[in-house]
Amino acid sequence: MASWISIFLRLSSLITLFVAISIGTIASGIPRRLGFYRWLSFQLKEDALKGLSPAFLEGVADGYTYARLSKEANLTGQTAIVTGANSGLGYWSSYHLSMQGANVIMACRNPTKCEAARSKIADALASNKPRLYSSGSVTPMVLDTSILSSVRSFADTYTNSHPGPINMLLLNAGVGKKLDPTALSPDGIELIFATNHVGHHLLYKLLFPQILQAGESSGARVVLTSSSAHYSGKPKYGVGLTKDEIVEAGEDGFYAQSKLAQVLFAQEAARRLDLMNTKAASNVFVNSCHPGMVDTSIWIVVKQYFESKLFGTIVIKMIEMLQNQFMFSPEEGALTQIYLAAAPEVATLGGGIRGRYFHPQAVEVQPHAHTKNMTLQTSLWDFTESLVIQA
Repeated sequence: MASWISIFLRLSSLITLFVAISIGTIASGIPRRLGFYRWLSFQLKEDALKGLSPAFLEGVADGYTYARLSKEANLTGQTAIVTGANSGLGYWSSYHLSMQGANVIMACRNPTKCEAARSKIADALASNKPRLYSSGSVTPMVLDTSILSSVRSFADTYTNSHPGPINMLLLNAGVGKKLDPTALSPDGIELIFATNHVGHHLLYKLLFPQILQAGESSGARVVLTSSSAHYSGKPKYGVGLTKDEIVEAGEDGFYAQSKLAQVLFAQEAARRLDLMNTKAASNVFVNSCHPGMVDTSIWIVVKQYFESKLFGTIVIKMIEMLQNQFMFSPEEGALTQIYLAAAPEVATLGGGIRGRYFHPQAVEVQPHAHTKNMTLQTSLWDFTESLVIQA
């Protein structure tokens, strides 16, 4: 017994030493300066690591910049809706779109936080900072994408008060981890899948007529904030097509499954628009993207989850190190989805960019092999339709 304890202690010491050396090496910045991470991202068969963090872009020319956005994107008079807009990627998307002249609806779960975020952006809009285009506006509205009745209420309220075209719909709200692995939404759907995918599917469905209105004139963009987590291959079937299969993905697969669903949604929405064969539909551009590893509030719940796990303290320390030295800021992370929402070239390059998947900064990459499965893609759409009709 004593010998096993001794072996365990030695292994624990070695693991701790290895982690300490690894953290120290990463923190030194040497691998980044040598281009190691960029090299590593090209060694995989998949594009999962490309643009993952600033370190993976060392020595790579920017695909897009805020300087270009400020010069070329005149959004004056256009309307944008951003879900999850009170913090992180959603906040900075709302900020920059309104700075370019868009009238932004900030759709948030918490009205108090939403108003605080709106007020902060409104103060910036009222400043005397010189701009090429007139400032837009920001309006808060309550939306919880995990609850389908909340999505319907939001859509009803919005369409009644704003019957005009919707030029930009950023389906950004999301959760990454849940403290209770068995938690379901009020509609009986696995909570992460409900929040990240199903609620957004319904929102797009309800607002689609107004998106097509924009397609008749200046055009419309729909952007889904996905994640490179969809490359994980979990669950092995990609995305569940029943409520039970969604749950069977398990703790390791919930988030990846929901993010793969968003890539598939973008592809299927783009395909269905093509089949409509109308001027309006041809002027709607639906795409998905991974913002990179971004230091947002999503990591708060992730760290809370690991507090009670074996070696949880070490994992939390590594996350905090990554937050401090390795991740994009929320403003940097928002750039790719802003590019897809506002850059003029999205509507012109190769006849328009539709159903594609992007990594930072604004670079098209190939998503996981599951996204080539047309049966999965169409079946997921039909399954999701059944979920929103039943609710």
